[in-house]
This record gives sequence, structure tokens and C-alpha cells, in this order.
Amino acid sequence: EIQKLPPTILIEEAKEETIYEFKPEEKFKIEIEDGVYCVVGDWIRVVLESTNFDDPESMAYFQRTIRKNGVIEALEKAGCKEGDPVKIYDLEFDYIE
Repeated sequence: EIQKLPPTILIEEAKEETIYEFKPEEKFKIEIEDGVYCVVGDWIRVVLESTNFDDPESMAYFQRTIRKNGVIEALEKAGCKEGDPVKIYDLEFDYIE
């Protein structure tokens, strides 16, 4: 019965070329709203939500993490000075050098 089948015709589909462009992801942004330095970014939200601010070790970890990831340096470059208000989502505090 295979011999009765018509010959197979091979059809190649046109292949679309996909070009990927690497764009470095922004870790966070600093926006100034009514004199308040607001820090936003996905990773910092995760760190914030996993921090227990009643626990000194957890609080110290949070402070080390934002310093290590450049948040403090970026705040200073944006003009933040001692006593200026800073907001990271629901957390609000006065900047202390």
C-alpha cells in the first residue's frame, strides 16, 4: 500500500531570524517626589518585604544590602543629604550619613 501513495514533497518553511539585544537591567531607580527621595526596584521590594525591622540582625542585613547594591551611593549622587526624607515603598526614614 505504501507504493500506491504519491511521492513525498519536501517543503522548507522560511525561517525567521531572531535578533536578541542585551540591555542591562536597572537594579533600581531614585525618583524625587515633593522633596522625598523614593527608591523603587523589584529586587529592593523583595529584600524589603523579607526584612523584619524589629530584629536588629535583619535590619543590619537590609542596611548592608542596600549599601552593597549602590542605593546609598545613588541617593548621595541624587543630592540626598543628612536628614532628607527617603522612602522605599512603605518604609520611610530620614537619611543619616
